[in-house]
Amino acid sequence: METSTAITGVAVFKNEANRLQPLLKSILVSKEKNTPWLFVNDHSTDNSVSLIHEALAGSKVNYEVLDNKNLGKKHGIETAMHHVKTPFVWLTDADTFMNEDFISHKTRLLHQNTDLIIGLVKYDLPKSFLQHWVYYETIALYYFILNKRSEKLTTCNGANLIVKVSTYLKTNPYSNNFHIPSGDDLFLLHAFKKVNAEIKVDHQTNGIISTQYPTHWKAFIQQRIRWASKNILLKDKTSLVSGLVFVLLNLLWLTGFFFLKEWSIILLVKPILESILIRKLAKETKQEYNFVPAFFICLIEPLLIICLLPASILKGLSYKKVAS
Repeated sequence: METSTAITGVAVFKNEANRLQPLLKSILVSKEKNTPWLFVNDHSTDNSVSLIHEALAGSKVNYEVLDNKNLGKKHGIETAMHHVKTPFVWLTDADTFMNEDFISHKTRLLHQNTDLIIGLVKYDLPKSFLQHWVYYETIALYYFILNKRSEKLTTCNGANLIVKVSTYLKTNPYSNNFHIPSGDDLFLLHAFKKVNAEIKVDHQTNGIISTQYPTHWKAFIQQRIRWASKNILLKDKTSLVSGLVFVLLNLLWLTGFFFLKEWSIILLVKPILESILIRKLAKETKQEYNFVPAFFICLIEPLLIICLLPASILKGLSYKKVAS
């Protein structure tokens, strides 16, 4: 895969035939025509690979499809990092969609000392209750990314990361956590923080990508358990303290309804303030906002957090047991 450009697009996928089309279409309409693309097939049993060839084979897109032998996303990223010829890669998911200026925009942000650029992920306007939940929860998570110094960053989204290949190979972020099926983004972020890598956050509109909603509640809940469980294994004090404070505050808020009784109405201040914060973040990233669903989700999300906590802890401990 010979190239003279700075960025290679990398997507690890498994059985994404029903969700690949938006990404393939966005590649075809991208203004940066010389960008190479590397698709790593993690042992798909559907027609994902044939769809990629059908969409791109007749175009001028420089692409390859590699096999990962069912080893998981981290191994897929590792394979890609040892294969690319560009100094940077854009790590994304197979169910994303970029605007036509995306690669050109990211290229303009690069300079010699850049190690990692964290980008944001958004969703189309929600329709169902599940979609509203995911939509406003995602915007709320921007709070932990935007306007934070690199050493204070505790999270990012693996669907929109520009990564310097040499820094990745130097830090080897997955060497001791390949057995954990998720967390490719967080383990990479914290490995880069340990070596004082230069980390930037890109919140400009052209640098935000769209992704697709979970198809059902079961997939959503399983995803949230995976996200929470991987934090247990992170040896980052800022992340651990932030997570503990976050859980305790939500637990105290829920118990307040039982102890304050007729005064429990004052607890509504929390979801109101959170809804106002989401409005600010939505405005900053030029996304739609509606107070009623945002407030309702802020009102009931602490219950979901506490309900999923035991399952998240058990899954995290099971990963730790495998590691030992």
